[in-house]
Amino acid sequence: MKDTSIINIKKYTDGKIEDKEDLVASERNINIFLNGDHYINLMCTPCYIHELAIGFLFSEGIIKSFDDIKSIKSSSSGNVFIYTRDTIFFDKEKRVLTSGCLASSINLSSLNYIGLSKLSDGMKIKGREILSKMNDFNKHSEVFIKTGGVHSAALAIEGEDLIFYEDVGRHNAIDKIVGNAVMNKKDLNKAIILTSGRISSEIAIKASKLKIPVLCSHSAATDLAIEIAIKVNLTLIGFARFNRMNIYSGENRIIF
Repeated sequence: MKDTSIINIKKYTDGKIEDKEDLVASERNINIFLNGDHYINLMCTPCYIHELAIGFLFSEGIIKSFDDIKSIKSSSSGNVFIYTRDTIFFDKEKRVLTSGCLASSINLSSLNYIGLSKLSDGMKIKGREILSKMNDFNKHSEVFIKTGGVHSAALAIEGEDLIFYEDVGRHNAIDKIVGNAVMNKKDLNKAIILTSGRISSEIAIKASKLKIPVLCSHSAATDLAIEIAIKVNLTLIGFARFNRMNIYSGENRIIF
């Protein structure tokens, strides 16, 4: 499946209207089946759907690592079939709508962040290096530059290239980088999540569960995300643009 589509539009400019072709972001429905049962359907950019499915299940606490997966495959119609090594029971009714830009959902249990352990203070990073990584991140946003219709997310791991994905949903973009990290068993104790979207509570929880110590956005953070970040010792940064950023928590990791 493609991440963009070409459509015909009417373009109005300076009092004139003309026929044009326009490139827009693709949005499709995918269904995730877990051990033969339908688990959820997600509206997303229909690329890297294995990473999306794995990242979503990990973020919900359904799987603890990629070793829990016995097999994963997908159909041309966008269905993803995942079988785990052990039997998993889940309640299809225990769902809440998130504050994401799409009507995504998570299991109620994943909102219980009280049980999250505090992140270690081991990582230190220069403030200007964070801004440099954010500027590099912005240059990767090819689909956004073409369409203006997607969010992007990346993992910055010391000594490695950015792990970068785009999606029409900001939660989906995060889940794709989470899925990549889980599938490739990355050591994330010194990694940074970079995102274009608003940081809500679910995204702060995702970073904390992955033991990623720094979460940085081009946009703002919610008060609940900040509360979670303070409780778990997560370095939370918003409005990272050009030569400035807002540090909501975890400033002890940043060298100025």
